[in-house]
Amino acid sequence: MSPVSFTKRDPDLKLFLESDTFALDIKHRKIDPGSPGPSSDDYFDSKRTYLDSLEAQLHSLVKSIDLVSKHRMEMAQAVSEFGDHVKELAEGGDFNTGLNVSGSSQAQQLSQTLMGLAEVERKAQDLHVLQSEQDMITVLGTVDEYARLIGSVRMAFSSRR
Repeated sequence: MSPVSFTKRDPDLKLFLESDTFALDIKHRKIDPGSPGPSSDDYFDSKRTYLDSLEAQLHSLVKSIDLVSKHRMEMAQAVSEFGDHVKELAEGGDFNTGLNVSGSSQAQQLSQTLMGLAEVERKAQDLHVLQSEQDMITVLGTVDEYARLIGSVRMAFSSRR
């Protein structure tokens, strides 16, 4: 049998070529009792299962990112407190008491060094906060894009039924 003669007798092809409202006609057509009818498509079922798994992983990722962000903010707070204590020590410390530091020049140098350390710790705290905020914006934005994509694919699967 030639391919041309087969296509002449194909009712689906005929419907496609002759219908002005193909999308509606294909949904409302009667299935031939002799045809096998709609069969479950293992490929799409496996993809749906994959999407379910991916969606669960994305939810887990969001929770993990949120937890990491909270820990990073706590670390920034701890760094800030450490910097404040170092600054207090540098501003009000009597370095001649309890330390074998001879002369006020060494005490001044130690005080300046501690003030520098306090400034570095303040900058580190600022960077921790900024990095935490940027991570949340970037990664959660990407996760949101994936969630929207999954939603679109789910809509395509549901319209296929």
